[in-house]
Amino acid sequence: MCLPCRDAGHILEPELTESPGRVRRRRDETGHDALITTLHAVIAEPQRGIAAQLTVLDEVFRTVPNPEITRYWLRRRRGGAALLHQIALRAHDEPITHQLLDSVPHSAALPRLRDLFVHAGILPDRTDLIERIGPWLDEILESHPAHHGELVRPFAHWHVLRRARRRARNRPVTDSAAAYARSQISLALDFLSWLDEHDTTVTTATQADLDRWLDGGSRYRYFLANFITWATTHHRCTDLVVPNPHSGEPSHILTDDDRWAMLTRCLHDETLPLHVRVTGALVLLYGRTITSIADLTTSDIIDTDIDAEAYLRIGNGTVPLPPALATLVHSLADDADGRAPFPRPGDTTRFLFPGRRIGKPTTPKVLARNLRTHGIDPRPAQHAARAAWAREIPAPIAADILGIHITTATAWAARTRRDWTHYLAIRTETAGQTHDTPGHP
Repeated sequence: MCLPCRDAGHILEPELTESPGRVRRRRDETGHDALITTLHAVIAEPQRGIAAQLTVLDEVFRTVPNPEITRYWLRRRRGGAALLHQIALRAHDEPITHQLLDSVPHSAALPRLRDLFVHAGILPDRTDLIERIGPWLDEILESHPAHHGELVRPFAHWHVLRRARRRARNRPVTDSAAAYARSQISLALDFLSWLDEHDTTVTTATQADLDRWLDGGSRYRYFLANFITWATTHHRCTDLVVPNPHSGEPSHILTDDDRWAMLTRCLHDETLPLHVRVTGALVLLYGRTITSIADLTTSDIIDTDIDAEAYLRIGNGTVPLPPALATLVHSLADDADGRAPFPRPGDTTRFLFPGRRIGKPTTPKVLARNLRTHGIDPRPAQHAARAAWAREIPAPIAADILGIHITTATAWAARTRRDWTHYLAIRTETAGQTHDTPGHP
């Protein structure tokens, strides 16, 4: 039924009657107006209206780049929309807090709703990835014997989570950091389960038992060192040591021809998605890790007025952008508003690679998967770039450009068999002559 007929009171046949809950747009309504109408239908309580805590959502939803998609999500009344409705009803009688959301049964929609509330300023930000490890630990320990929990629970809370929270004060908590924290706990539980199968405990286990367990799996098992060190310090075991694994050489490095061919493709092949071109170019040109690229924002792009050149701040360093790559990076920055699910009003800084979670960048796992989908394996590409830089410049300078430790840069220089001792000697001699020059400050 068209809106004028509905307003005039015309009645359809019974089998053609529209759903009473359907909300239709009028001709003078914009997409955002219709979205706000649908939002109010979700968060309003029939008798008491909209809770004061949720009134700020109007401003947030008016900034979404695709109001029709968000409106469809609200109209489905499943998943996140259903959870938003549930919290909106409770918001009339209790404040919206992280503890309130923690009391809701965990689902895939819960983290996204929490992100929305943090983004809107309803909730303060917190290291949610770290805080979710506690409930995860409680759930996983239900399937383990009680004596496992007696060991692993204090290890998790007073060692793993304590260190993770301390690091979170100075740097953002990434998915990789949370996964590493969970892996520490999982490894400890795997080792304890293996000891049970062999009729021993961590207190009575010998170094031979530990070595057998380490040899029975991948290098990943050597991360058990943190648990063994903690258990030894707290007198839960004695004389157990996890040796340092032998560091292997890179198994796969692209040839120079393949590297330049892939880089040319990233810079000039317009059939590739823009975000894949930028990610691939930064890996192939500067050997940067996917993790460091994923966190880039539009404020990391530095344009200079003096030489009209562009630079990119990655981590603690800055790298120059060749003109072709600078054009791609600026295009990606201009497109950032349209790809962010909920842009923050008045905020001029955007993630270059916005993720599906509100206010979060794309995870490194997704960026790496996108590269592989288009024929670029990030690890060999990264190795090839680092080897190329190590051949051309001294290790200290390569360390700054590549964002790696000087020891790692020296190792790459050793692999390329380039000796820069003569270069450093000349620099030292030149510096000494410069300071000996009369009148030099």
